[in-house]
Amino acid sequence: MWLIAIAAAFVTMAICILAVTGLLRDRRSADERLAEIEAARAIPDTENAAMIYNELLQNPKATSLSNARSQAGEPLLSGQPVLYGPWLSKDQPEVDAWIKEHQYIIDGLLATARCEKCRFPIIIDVANMSFMNRVAPMRQWGFLLRSAANNDIAEGRVDAAMAKWRCLLQMGNHLRQQPDLSDHLLANSAEEAAMEPMADFIVTGSPTEMHLQKIEAMSLPMKDRWAEYDSQTRLTDALISQKVKEQISPLDCLRHPIQALQGFRVARAINSLLPDKASLFDDAGYLYRRSIATSRGVRILVAVRRYRNATSHWPLSLDEVRASLPEEILTDPFNRGPFVYKPAGDTFTLYSKGENNIDENGEWRSEAEDDWSIWPGRKRQERTEPDDDEPNR
Repeated sequence: MWLIAIAAAFVTMAICILAVTGLLRDRRSADERLAEIEAARAIPDTENAAMIYNELLQNPKATSLSNARSQAGEPLLSGQPVLYGPWLSKDQPEVDAWIKEHQYIIDGLLATARCEKCRFPIIIDVANMSFMNRVAPMRQWGFLLRSAANNDIAEGRVDAAMAKWRCLLQMGNHLRQQPDLSDHLLANSAEEAAMEPMADFIVTGSPTEMHLQKIEAMSLPMKDRWAEYDSQTRLTDALISQKVKEQISPLDCLRHPIQALQGFRVARAINSLLPDKASLFDDAGYLYRRSIATSRGVRILVAVRRYRNATSHWPLSLDEVRASLPEEILTDPFNRGPFVYKPAGDTFTLYSKGENNIDENGEWRSEAEDDWSIWPGRKRQERTEPDDDEPNR
């Protein structure tokens, strides 16, 4: 027994020494390891939404929406009122004409929503940073869908608006399937673009039971899978960094000084874009949990709207709808506690207490109060609150 114990100790010590010295590390190149990940992710083209996205990404007109300007020279969508609430075509003829001109983009995106799976290639050419090519266009497509849906709601086309919300949520789902940090950050934007107007419609509109059932059937992100996503994105990021280093070996610097200089420039550009990667991963995790909180909040809003449709008043507490909701939906992903619901006259507030788990009356300020308001949403608060220099009326 003593001999066995001593032998086991020696084996353990040997393994530790090998691990510390790096002799047990995976010696394959970054390309080989990325190829293995890519092979495991492979799906048929007929099931891959990325095929449709890529068709749009190859169209210069579809990737330059941010250049659109009104006759007055203002951006046609970004930061404009059409993004934040219902609007009529007769009141915004320029935007209406522009959206109709780009209906082919909406049609293509609606087609992607019929695909559950999406696989963009992760084996990239680091020399041209091709992984960044889809970020800005897809963000603008989200603005396009949201603005068009707001117009649909204003003009009574509820089913058409709901199809666009579902498309935005599916875009978020597609981006979550990519092991890349930029895709997860973009997914938050797409999900928010769907859920904010959806919450507005549930509370202030006149949703029927059929509308509520359709919202419940949408791919709202409910389960907290950040540990899985974080592991995948960190591994891919490390392999891409390794790939850059492998392409700029000392021998290459001597043989191909011009190409090496280009490689160093690419590495410097990547570092300037991501100066603090650890902080970015933490931020992405926070934004993801915020999206989960909003998503669960939307399902709670469906339950309280259903209660109001049946009783003509909002519930006095969430206890009155608790039986109709799974416990997971009633759980705040930030702190594993309950959401805060407070009746207020003929309306109510619903919010998360945030990571500090302190009820701060739904207030959120950077590095201070961290409550996250689900209803009323922040964009609605900004629309209804007077400016600081405007007297209260």
